Amino acid sequence: TSRAWPPKKTTRGSWTSRNARFEESSAGLMRGSLDLSHSIEVELQSQLDLPAQVEVRERIPVAAPNTGDDVEVSEGQVRPPWETWEPGSPRETGDGLEGGRRWRVDLEPRGKATLRAAYVVRIAAKNELLGGNRRER
Repeated sequence: TSRAWPPKKTTRGSWTSRNARFEESSAGLMRGSLDLSHSIEVELQSQLDLPAQVEVRERIPVAAPNTGDDVEVSEGQVRPPWETWEPGSPRETGDGLEGGRRWRVDLEPRGKATLRAAYVVRIAAKNELLGGNRRER
């Protein structure tokens, strides 16, 4: 378990901490595939004496169109539920965005909230994930 510390101050009067976990396991009949399980936890805290509305954006992987059955991405539990997010213009993200998700959360004065999401990328055991976790570089 890893903790993002210190928490990041996002705007005047609010703090956020994002924690991500990853686990790899064999799956499928005769262990013919690998499950790459990801979980995300975002902790929000308001220091304001007024209610605050917060939007948190995430991105989950999307299988390339030519991968066939070799790559499958499935969402697990998400609490509270999130919604699909697509940017209004390519300028917001570059070329375009696939796999965008967002939470919209109303925080009470000096309130806290915890957002959780999980997804699994299943790949055929004959394949290898190239590039890995770019945040570890």
